[in-house]
Formats: sequence, structure tokens, C-alpha cells
Amino acid sequence: MATGIIKRLVAERGFGFVAEEGREGELFFHASTVRRVAFEGLRVGQRVEFDSEPDPGGRGRRAINVRPAGEVEQETADTSEDDDTQADVVPGTFTVRYEGEQQMQEGVERLSQGAWRLRRVTHLPDGGVIAEFGVGDSPSTES
Repeated sequence: MATGIIKRLVAERGFGFVAEEGREGELFFHASTVRRVAFEGLRVGQRVEFDSEPDPGGRGRRAINVRPAGEVEQETADTSEDDDTQADVVPGTFTVRYEGEQQMQEGVERLSQGAWRLRRVTHLPDGGVIAEFGVGDSPSTES
């Protein structure tokens, strides 16, 4: 396990970059590899822990299992009963937090031009909006 600092987040595209402590350069990570928090819960400058693996595109290494640093991971005594320990995380989806409706609309337009489709929109009391994206899903709205 390595530690580092989030250097850049590209929320509308669902990825970011982390600088590993003690090494030069940055490692790419995708929203689908974020653990224990939603992608929109990460912030530039935040200290994180992560694993790394060779990038399938042959561009060095990439970060996976990105999670806030210092949190203790809960272990289960018997994983044979239920392998889906993250019931609230739907495979093939990611969420993005936008500061407002206009920013969300612009982000949805950009993401919808690719394979991602808006699945759910949740309006927050502070005026923020959380959008959940997946492949080929239709939208629903929550408050």
C-alpha cells in the first residue's frame, strides 16, 4: 500500500491523478477504483492510500483501490456468505458531486457523448447536486 496526495480531479470525466509520496510523477486513477468514499468525496490536496498496478495501456503504472488515508478497513470474518460487501456500490457506475444545477448539466452533456449515461440525480440541501452515471441506464431524480 502506498500513500500520496490527490493532485488533480476531473469530475466530469470521472478520473484523477495522485502523486505518490517519495516518488516523482503522478498516477492516473478512475472513479470506479475509489473505495470507502464516493468519487465526489475526494478533494485536491487530500492524502490518500492506494495500490498500484501496471497500466493496461502500457503507460507505466496506475493507482487502484484509492481511499482516504488513515481509515481502518473493516474485515469480515467469513466472506463466503456474501461477496458483495459494498452493497451500495453498483459495479460499472460512479458518482460526481457538482456545485450546482448548471455545472451538473454541463457535466452530463459531456459525459453523455461517450458510453456513460445519467442514472440518478440527487439534489442536496446546500444547492449541490450528485449525479450517478452508468453504462446505458435511464435517469431518475431524487431530492
